[in-house]
Amino acid sequence: MLRGDARVKSSMSAGSWLALVALVALGCSSSLTPSADGGGDVQQHDPAAACGCRIDDDGALVMSWDCYCRTWGCDGRLACSVGQERSDYPGCGLTVVSRQSFGITSSVYDTSGALVGQTIQSDTTPYTCPTNSALSGAEVRAGQAPAASCAGVACGACTTAAFPCAATDGGVGP
Repeated sequence: MLRGDARVKSSMSAGSWLALVALVALGCSSSLTPSADGGGDVQQHDPAAACGCRIDDDGALVMSWDCYCRTWGCDGRLACSVGQERSDYPGCGLTVVSRQSFGITSSVYDTSGALVGQTIQSDTTPYTCPTNSALSGAEVRAGQAPAASCAGVACGACTTAAFPCAATDGGVGP
């Protein structure tokens, strides 16, 4: 019986070893990130790809929404505080709540009020990509944002009123 146990352990170890070697080889060869055109995944050899980190043209650290949520959390619902402004983008189904300061400078919500994007800024300590410390910036952007082609409606002072808000400037917004 001891001999049978030894064979089972031996064959399991060999199988485990082969599986481990295969996983390591696959895991080290590439990682998947969404393609820019939305047409599926493309393979990249980028260590920051686990978070999709990159530095944007304006110097902001941009990362995937999933990575941002794991790092800073994103359980929020549409909420307002003093000094915040609200703009709705009916064509995109998004609301942006923003303020001119450091910390959370803009939060993007869908029509249900769920947080779907955020921008944070610091004037003292740069933010660093969780999977590549070589990438950092004073601003981090992640998640959804209204497309440039999406017309905004300036709502004025932030409220949690129904989407879309009533325009305060004749419908001309950011």
